[in-house]
Amino acid sequence: MYSGLQIYASKSFKTRSYVEFYLFNKRFKLYNGKSIGIQCFPNRCKSIKERDLELKKLELETHLRLKSGWIPKPISERNDTSTIKVLSQLLADVQKESYSASYKRDITDIIKSFQAFIQRTEHPALRIEQISTSQIEVYLEKYKSSGTYYMNKRRILSVVFSKLIKRGILNNNPVKDTSKKRIKSCLNEPFTQEQLPVIFSFLKAYNKNLYLCAQLMYGALLRPHQEIRNLKRRNFSKGLDYIILDGHSNKSGKIRKIPLTDFIRNTLIEHGIDNLRENENIFLKSSSAFNQYYFSLLWSRAKAIMMKKGLIKENNTLYSFRHSAAINLYSRHNNLHLLQKLFGHSNMIVTLTYLRGIGLDNIDNKNLMPML
Repeated sequence: MYSGLQIYASKSFKTRSYVEFYLFNKRFKLYNGKSIGIQCFPNRCKSIKERDLELKKLELETHLRLKSGWIPKPISERNDTSTIKVLSQLLADVQKESYSASYKRDITDIIKSFQAFIQRTEHPALRIEQISTSQIEVYLEKYKSSGTYYMNKRRILSVVFSKLIKRGILNNNPVKDTSKKRIKSCLNEPFTQEQLPVIFSFLKAYNKNLYLCAQLMYGALLRPHQEIRNLKRRNFSKGLDYIILDGHSNKSGKIRKIPLTDFIRNTLIEHGIDNLRENENIFLKSSSAFNQYYFSLLWSRAKAIMMKKGLIKENNTLYSFRHSAAINLYSRHNNLHLLQKLFGHSNMIVTLTYLRGIGLDNIDNKNLMPML
């Protein structure tokens, strides 16, 4: 027979509340209604009053289940919240989901790194709810070489703890109260209209895959590492008039239809796209694709040569092709909403960052400066 059915409610949300009881001289705690098959999550409530009502509901339903003969698992089997084990389970679940390869990689790296930190600096059995903001601060110290690097790692770790909150394991995210660092924007300096023909001419002779990638970035506004790298023959219309990307193939998650200009169409024909089967990658000419670092490596090698030749500058990057295209389109159409739609940006702020280079072309004009 069960006994001692009781609600334990904290005065704040810093500590989780629960319903406790004893069965066969063993203690059990229920933090939510999952184990008894009901939708009841007291620790997700936004107010003390709402939480207390949910706890009373959980207590009543637990009483009814116990009275009908329900026997729960022992707490030692059911509520092992050691940091290492909880994060390992979360990592396994993330790998099963249909997230992008880069998202899974970032989550995997941060979880394994944080687990190593806990094993190295704390007791291996430290419970996840005992992780404090100060411990997170110590962990993030090693990423302070730059503001961008630090904030990216902080953001990914915050995502991990947010997932644990959604699972009902935690109430608060200890990462949110950690220190922030100012991010200094890295400028993808656009190419000038005089540079572009020279750069394309060099890339055509240097590497045909990088040349096609650059043309698709500039002329079709595609991103290199996911959208372009994974392109297959079936993504192109029969007459090579346009490209179609489904929601899984592009960053925005929406279906995109992009028209193709003559210079890209000619390059595709030279590349042998008409000889490919529907499911073959246009670069590797097989069902598989190059790894995600393929174009980054090609560009870094090509950039070193082009800089020695004086063709490009230090701040010219692979993404400068997209930034150059944005400036070209805006100069011709003067329409930010059109630009946002064409590039598949989530909001106008992202689109505006692509136009930062417009001012660089005219900054040497003294007539644009304040007059006294």
